[in-house]
Amino acid sequence: MVDIPGYFYDEEKNRHFKIMPTGPYSAAAINQRKREREREQQQQQKQQVRSTKRRHPLDTSSLLEFHHNRSSVPHLSLRSMVGYGAKSIYKQLTPVGSMPFSHYGDGQYARAPLPLVDNMAVNTLPCDINQQLQTNGGEILVGHQGGLITRYGCQVDPFFQVWPTSQAWHCGSSVTSLHFGQSYYRHGGGWNQTVVGTSMGQDRQLPNKLWRASLSVPPPLDDLATERLYLNHAEGSNHADVLDRCTLPFPSVISSFVKAKDTFWSSCVADDQDTILVGGERQLYILSSNFNVVSQVPSKSAIFTTSLMDQQPQLAWIGRRDGRIVLVDTRQKPPPSLQHALQFYLSSAITHVKPLADSSSGHTLVAGAMDGSLCLLDTRLSIPSSSQPAKKGRPHRWPRQPFSTPIRRFYGHTNDHSRNLAFDVDTNLNLMVMAGVDNVLRMWSLEDQNDEVLPFWSSNPYSGQVCQASILSSVETSDRIPLMKRFNPGLLVCAPTPSLDWFSIP
Repeated sequence: MVDIPGYFYDEEKNRHFKIMPTGPYSAAAINQRKREREREQQQQQKQQVRSTKRRHPLDTSSLLEFHHNRSSVPHLSLRSMVGYGAKSIYKQLTPVGSMPFSHYGDGQYARAPLPLVDNMAVNTLPCDINQQLQTNGGEILVGHQGGLITRYGCQVDPFFQVWPTSQAWHCGSSVTSLHFGQSYYRHGGGWNQTVVGTSMGQDRQLPNKLWRASLSVPPPLDDLATERLYLNHAEGSNHADVLDRCTLPFPSVISSFVKAKDTFWSSCVADDQDTILVGGERQLYILSSNFNVVSQVPSKSAIFTTSLMDQQPQLAWIGRRDGRIVLVDTRQKPPPSLQHALQFYLSSAITHVKPLADSSSGHTLVAGAMDGSLCLLDTRLSIPSSSQPAKKGRPHRWPRQPFSTPIRRFYGHTNDHSRNLAFDVDTNLNLMVMAGVDNVLRMWSLEDQNDEVLPFWSSNPYSGQVCQASILSSVETSDRIPLMKRFNPGLLVCAPTPSLDWFSIP
């Protein structure tokens, strides 16, 4: 095809278009499409190379084949063996059940469809340290758009079932983060647990806030409730009342922390360390469990995500809008400064951070960015911020640093604008799941040793954005309901319909 000066030839439409200053046929848009086309061709070539490479004998979707080949790899570490086994199991995930939220609620929400979901918290093993607390299985908290919060009990074996365990309540505005407390306490003759969350706020009369609510732990299922579960399952219905709706407890908000002229984007809770982190627009707030301010750490950019390290809960990684991932030591007094902290620098706003201190070498970190990048970073290769003091009368400017080089990249994830996408990591099974803006859930293995890792499982596209998902490897179930011989692990998804979907092994 002959090139015409000032015109662009579109191969798909088989015609020339005049190059315009702006719009889809501007020089910038044309060059962007060329780069995307070249990137797709490179990915296709890499995929062809991967398909010709010899596959590891344990990298299979058949459990029988996995067990058969296990004896042929005698020197493989236990961690790698667990990783390959989990990958073989989760490759077989299929939809097993779905629970529409429109059938749950109380009062004005009993017959009207509930709003779309913003956030979800899952508590899979609620058990008192003295073994005095009997439970029915997992618990789920769901934060809906507008600030409505609903609470459910759930079981996945021998069949998937969800039922409301308390009255719905309002926190004032949309929920930006939600966490179950890590401990239980006695109050009024019964067991209670706490829930911590942050709300976006709307105006001066309804500011953003960090809040804690107290929830009564529901009693174990009795014979009547168990019979209702079986009837629901036999009739193919998942929405009939299991517990008497009139007897469900109403949660109470027991404390709150409000900061005017700020936005609370994220939070992280460690009850055993008496520490709560709240990521704001220009501050990282370090609080005690009683919401007393321990210190405030200034930040040059909004803190979209916070995550405490499991093995060292005094240390936390925060992800910011400017693409920086910074390590914070909450023990420092006076308040720690981020100016010389260890950090990584990615090409876009950080949406998710998860330290993997209890896995692999103990020095790795998973990070996701708003440009669709998803990578594994080595914390020993982080960059100390080297900033010179500003001259008198001149504003301080951050030096431009090169982007950090990850030790592994996870491909297939899509994102270009959203920070509220489903994300979960199971460090015991070495698995990671994340949703994209194409409304597809994808799962990767953290044990894959390739430099570029592709997802080994993907869901069908949903009708809207998937904001929350949780990998469940173990869930307790009521003793009144007979269990199968083994628990089938799976994936719990908060679907945009809105509903709860359960994926497991058929």
